[in-house]
Amino acid sequence: MKEKYADLILRAAKTSDVSAFHLASRIKQEVGPFLSHSSISGTVKGYAGLYNFYNIGATSSSEPMGAIKNGLQYAKDGKGASEETKKKYLIPWTSKDKAITGGAIFIGSSYINLGQNTIYLQKFHVSQNGSGSLFWHQYMTNVLAPYSEAKLIYNGYANSNMLDSTISFIVPVYENMPELPCISPNIYGRDYTQDNTRVKANVSNSLNVRCGPRNIL
Repeated sequence: MKEKYADLILRAAKTSDVSAFHLASRIKQEVGPFLSHSSISGTVKGYAGLYNFYNIGATSSSEPMGAIKNGLQYAKDGKGASEETKKKYLIPWTSKDKAITGGAIFIGSSYINLGQNTIYLQKFHVSQNGSGSLFWHQYMTNVLAPYSEAKLIYNGYANSNMLDSTISFIVPVYENMPELPCISPNIYGRDYTQDNTRVKANVSNSLNVRCGPRNIL
């Protein structure tokens, strides 16, 4: 019988000692809820039969599908990782099972067990606990990832009727924070069409130029 993704994630969680809710939400965050992303298709030219469910090593590139190819290169050989490291992470990720479990082991050993044990801290590395390069050791470049992934985790707990469970929250508190929370900025481009923050250039695609901090259109 063909195993379901839920079975693979639960086994990966047990092997890696990482929350199954975290792994499921990370997969949905990275490759989408419909599991149709090229990173997990196994059919990308030059990388056939390789999978990367967490977009590990998928650094941005100007090459078409560059980020996907970089992630699949990691799935193939760990991008120059030692044989010991590849063995630890089950690389090469030539099956969905190995990719989900090996990636979970990577997340646990490279982030959670180093003190970056929340989605926020995996994006904004401000914890002095553990090791790793303070401020620079981030899992993702997407600034909105902690927000959107937290919603996925909440929905997972809600759908499993587990919201009444005891949950510990780790919340960084910074000096000189305002008395009231800042209003969450809007991310819709239509809200910025009348305030001169949009400039059109004669290029094949639109080019947005900002004179200061603004939301990405």
